[in-house]
Amino acid sequence: MEEDAGYRQWMVPEPRALLLLVHGLGAYCGRWQATADFFMKHGISSFAVDRPDFKDYCSEILRLRGIISRLNPAKKIFLA
Repeated sequence: MEEDAGYRQWMVPEPRALLLLVHGLGAYCGRWQATADFFMKHGISSFAVDRPDFKDYCSEILRLRGIISRLNPAKKIFLA
């Protein structure tokens, strides 16, 4: 992951599914580490927005969804 990418990813080769993990106010995407580890063991890749401010949070979620779609065409993305 690039330092300035604005998201974290936990990838497995040939994922069965993809998760877009969204945290609430006051949290950060590092809180998803244990969840992502669990899903990786079950063949599921996860992505999470990593922005310290919430000014453009919705647009960042949509941007990350676009990135996930380009990296994994024809795979379903689930929001969690």
